[in-house]
Amino acid sequence: MAKSSRIGNGFNLLAPIYDGVVFLFFGKAFSQLQQQLFSDLASAEKCLIVGGGSGEVLENAIAQNLASHYYYAELSDGMIEKTKNRISRLNHSSSIEFSNDWTSWKEQSFDVIILPFVLDCYTETELQSLLAKLVSCLSPKGKILFIDFNQEADFGYQAHFAKAGFITLLYAFFNIATGISAKKLPAFNQLFIAQGLIAERRILIKKGWIQAVCWSFR
Repeated sequence: MAKSSRIGNGFNLLAPIYDGVVFLFFGKAFSQLQQQLFSDLASAEKCLIVGGGSGEVLENAIAQNLASHYYYAELSDGMIEKTKNRISRLNHSSSIEFSNDWTSWKEQSFDVIILPFVLDCYTETELQSLLAKLVSCLSPKGKILFIDFNQEADFGYQAHFAKAGFITLLYAFFNIATGISAKKLPAFNQLFIAQGLIAERRILIKKGWIQAVCWSFR
């Protein structure tokens, strides 16, 4: 819990500049990628969002009518406050619950789980356990919508020195600022496959450097 508190506090410090930094590096690409991934999905009942940052992913999910009830988990109170402010400006009827710990809802069965640039905060060893817990909460026909960086050549990444260097710098910064455990990008696709999931849809941008994948049970 102390480690989670440190990470949450670190992201609290970043909250005021978070949206600006994301836009500086990605422009509208991150938002457009979310919208594209959500676009073909039928409306579900329960959606869990883990590590949703300042709420753009929730805003896009609501705009696409992705679910009727959202569970929004974010370690940073500052990010949750920004999310609430963002969502308060929308005209919607969705039910939304907030928490610093997604496991407070672990008895729920989710139709959609969204993981936007959050799994890169964990080591591969940590992710094996975390993904197993998340998959256990997924309904039989549920979907995991995963958006993150990619460095797996077998899954569309075209190696590039500048992109690899950028990832290294990002980890150096977040290790210092937030105390996350990971120091390199995990092999995400292999980890999802090891959980018995298949990729229904895969969207790659920036020559495979950023991926959006819809995972489901075989």
